Amino acid sequence: MANVTLSEIPTDNNRLTYIATLKGHHEWITCLTSPKNADNCFYSGSRDKTVLKWMLTDDQSNFAVEKIRIKGHGHFIQDIALSTDGNTLLTASWDRYAKLWDINKREKLAIFRGHNNDVMSIDISPNGRYVVTSCRDGSIYLWNMEGKLAHKFTDNQHTKCVGIVRFSPVELSKIFISVSHDNTVKIKDYENFRHYEDITLHKAPVVALDISPDGSMVATGSSDGIVVLWDLAKNQFLRNIHISDPITALAFSPIHYWLCIATGKYIQIRDIIQNIVVEELSPESEECSKSLCLSLCWLSNGQYLLAGYTDGIIRTWKVGSGAGQ
Repeated sequence: MANVTLSEIPTDNNRLTYIATLKGHHEWITCLTSPKNADNCFYSGSRDKTVLKWMLTDDQSNFAVEKIRIKGHGHFIQDIALSTDGNTLLTASWDRYAKLWDINKREKLAIFRGHNNDVMSIDISPNGRYVVTSCRDGSIYLWNMEGKLAHKFTDNQHTKCVGIVRFSPVELSKIFISVSHDNTVKIKDYENFRHYEDITLHKAPVVALDISPDGSMVATGSSDGIVVLWDLAKNQFLRNIHISDPITALAFSPIHYWLCIATGKYIQIRDIIQNIVVEELSPESEECSKSLCLSLCWLSNGQYLLAGYTDGIIRTWKVGSGAGQ
């Protein structure tokens, strides 16, 4: 990744300290996201059919507070995505709809109709012109921002649930990546509506995906505990990371050469250059250990890691010495 200072491992300056428990949802936290150009807020989506906007506070005893609650889906919210300017929000739901919202007004700006099954994932292109959605039936759709269908991808399509789809953050690349329960990863050219590449290195359902902030690397994780690192710039395999438990979520750090790997039971932070474990994180008490981590998100400053759990709680860790003080 470009313009990143490689951390020395281990030092007190890059240890993660548990700092906050955030309670606002009463069902699974299925998704988390934060603005790329601001580090004072983030968003969470849940099986309680709501999205919350959280604002960070200056109070050390109260890390963040609920600012806005968005309602409007008839089933679980599975995924969310923010526009580049942070003013609009996209939601994907098991009610077979995706929606675009004006965040501050809590108003729907567009509804993406035509999915034949649960909408599992959603993302917005770097230039803000396109929306991509994926479904449980393996289908992938490309839309404009007004909710009009631009293309349904039928060439070399997935045969099972497409759990996650993400645009490359590099606008010139004009690609998005999808992962599926059919054990495959696919790369597609959304400008020319064509299939670009198959990555067939997994032997189990692929359930997690993240792309590095500079778009040079992609990480995919499968239910058999394997993470595959792929060099997008050179279009070549880098390495496998073997984890003992099924992968549930992945998140590249925006400032370190770190990949955050959630397995449900614990979260592992790995240095992807040295291929070593920086730290393993788990819930703060034995009672909480029964809940599973499903979603991950770093704030843009790379100092805070957010994790969403099946008990409806967002747990937060801070990077740096004295983080808990």
